[in-house]
Amino acid sequence: MNLAVALYLAALAGPLPYYPPGQCPETGAERALRMATIALAIDAETERADEWAPGWTREDWAWAAYAKTWAESRRFAVEVHDGRKRGDNGKSVCVGQIWGGGDVLVGTDLAATRRCYHEVFRHMLIHRERCRVGAASPTAVATIFAGYGTGHSCNPDFASRHSGRFARRRATAWDRLRSHGAHGSRFAQGAGN
Repeated sequence: MNLAVALYLAALAGPLPYYPPGQCPETGAERALRMATIALAIDAETERADEWAPGWTREDWAWAAYAKTWAESRRFAVEVHDGRKRGDNGKSVCVGQIWGGGDVLVGTDLAATRRCYHEVFRHMLIHRERCRVGAASPTAVATIFAGYGTGHSCNPDFASRHSGRFARRRATAWDRLRSHGAHGSRFAQGAGN
């Protein structure tokens, strides 16, 4: 199956962000279009990912970005994607919750979403190198997620909200998504938060 299609189907099958009854800010069709944008952005930004690091495939990187951003953005919530809701006291933007990314990373169009994912992959690669991570594995991904989440710790067991249990849960989601593709989101439910 095409990677973009697998990412899109996983996004559609995954749990939705919670909104009180009658307060969902987008229709099902609008969300489906946004999920297609996210899938296309990840697919486009991983085009040469097989060259990024030995022991990692394009699919490894794509599902890692999917698992991390799904959790960081409150299950791809539109208000995080479009910039109305920012994390870390307003410092973090886009579905990747990039610190100091500015408005250039904000937006639900393909260009802005690609810029956001470009930064997500840049940060993941920085932490892969900084933390001396080897081949793709749940432990390797948890280590990268710990660095990404804290900006400093390579230890996924560090007693921090970002790098502790959340890094391991997100790595578990990555492993399930990578193993099961489009059906992985059903298996990863509850593992990302």
